Amino acid sequence: INAEYMGLDKKVVVLVVNNKPGKHLAFINARNSFGKYSFIIWIENNQKYNNTTPNSDFNFNRPNAGKPNNGVRRQSLDLVYMLDQVVNVNVKYVMFYEDDFELCSAPFSALKTLYLLTEKAERNDKNWIAIRCSFGMNGIIMHKKDALEFGKYLLEHHHRRPPDHLVVEWFAAETPHAAQYVGHRLPMGYRWNLMKHIGRTSTLRSSMSGQFPGCFKELVFPTIFEVEAFDPKQCPEDDLCTVHRHPLRCHCWPNSTLPSIWTNAPLQYEHLRGT
Repeated sequence: INAEYMGLDKKVVVLVVNNKPGKHLAFINARNSFGKYSFIIWIENNQKYNNTTPNSDFNFNRPNAGKPNNGVRRQSLDLVYMLDQVVNVNVKYVMFYEDDFELCSAPFSALKTLYLLTEKAERNDKNWIAIRCSFGMNGIIMHKKDALEFGKYLLEHHHRRPPDHLVVEWFAAETPHAAQYVGHRLPMGYRWNLMKHIGRTSTLRSSMSGQFPGCFKELVFPTIFEVEAFDPKQCPEDDLCTVHRHPLRCHCWPNSTLPSIWTNAPLQYEHLRGT
């Protein structure tokens, strides 16, 4: 853990869940190396939640596939288990973070940007339901109480869609069940991607992963869904917006979370994006 992350014990709790107890060498090695840090909690998943339809043949690589296969449903249930562990952790926010992603560190610190991002969100709309700052099941920030509520929704609907679809369906209030909790609260879309994908295969698809946006690339549709995405055409000078549903539009929040030279002169730094 380099100098950038020192002092995290006062600001951040990292919850690391091993979904293959006793069999995950990377987890064991990481715990041996970093177990001394009090802000990191190490948990073995006891597989509390059973897959109710383990023999289903739904597969994302088939032309008409719309429902998750066995591996994807298992991933959703593992997320539910992880969220159960958050109950007793003293935090204000929860951010989802998979082990084949890493926080961007250049040309700016994504960790520092996250602090500024949540501060800006609270300053402009304290009632936000989620903030999107990366893609897939990563870089989704929620208030703790909302994350716990999403866990209940994910458990009930995990057989129907993959988790990175269900989470958007939930915070965008796209079903009557989701709308009962979310009501008129709205998500926020951050302009820049703060997490780098380092894996090559996916639980969601057996094929090799395609191109993903790199660090501090614009995080826009179609990389993520329109109902959660920042729109640079509507907010050309800003980096955070509240995404309204009816009609679909971005409500821009002024003042950048990054140095003004970055947002005002993007071409000058284009060679740094995506690293």
